[in-house]
Amino acid sequence: MVQQSRSRIARPREIRRVAQDYEDGRIQKARRRSWELAQYAFKDEEGQRFRLADFQKEWHNRWTGPDNDIAIGPRGHGKTENLTAHILWRLGQNPNVRIKYICGEPDLATRVVSVVGQHIEMNPDLRQVFPDLRPDKANEWSRHALFIQREFISKEPSLEAWGVFQGKSGGRCDLLFFDDVCNW
Repeated sequence: MVQQSRSRIARPREIRRVAQDYEDGRIQKARRRSWELAQYAFKDEEGQRFRLADFQKEWHNRWTGPDNDIAIGPRGHGKTENLTAHILWRLGQNPNVRIKYICGEPDLATRVVSVVGQHIEMNPDLRQVFPDLRPDKANEWSRHALFIQREFISKEPSLEAWGVFQGKSGGRCDLLFFDDVCNW
């Protein structure tokens, strides 16, 4: 006797619901962990979503933890890209935070501010995760600083970035990140 398979074909509505549930789950994970945000909202030059190695996830976990911590890695291992994702995650988690980013090369500092601003303005995946992460139109963005909408008025930018020897690291901040400060 041949047994017939009783498989059922999923309907398009069911497929859409399962796909939406999966997407909603990824968005929730990206709100909880910065490395999940990096994998969800960041893409490489070929348009593929980031796939972080375990050591890169560990960097994010350390940056999120209670200790002041260092992530050491050779060139080309994604330190700056992951730190950029982490900064965006911090801004999404708390729009009132004031972050300073200091690095060895002043040009890198301004490029990081530019990239963070581009993500805030143009990244639809980031917008899915943090829909309220928006530019503060009352304050102009510059090459060194950007302001996002906050619950209070502040003269301090949301993100400010300088080269380590530019002497502009004064002012108040809640988080201070150093990236590639030794570049010799």
